[in-house]
Amino acid sequence: MATIKWKIENMQREITQGSNSNVVTFLHWVCTANGKDIMKSASSMGKLKVTLGSGKFVAYEDIIEEIAIQWAKDALGSDAVEKIEASVTSRVNELETPTTASGVSW
Repeated sequence: MATIKWKIENMQREITQGSNSNVVTFLHWVCTANGKDIMKSASSMGKLKVTLGSGKFVAYEDIIEEIAIQWAKDALGSDAVEKIEASVTSRVNELETPTTASGVSW
């Protein structure tokens, strides 16, 4: 069984946007699945635009990774999050219990 971990690698921000300072505009995310064997893992990564929308502004210095991860997941949508997690899990499962092999017999 793979263990899924989301991480925010970087947050791009505008120094000033309206009356707010250091407004996060892009998130660089990574979703990693780790197998039982720590050497077997698979990742998917991306960059997405985030907007303040109707949400409450959070000062840059108050943003913790859990908040940024939730923003990324919200921006991606639950269907995309499920597909990403299923994809990295499937790749780890293939590494742990391969269904194909290659090579030569000599």
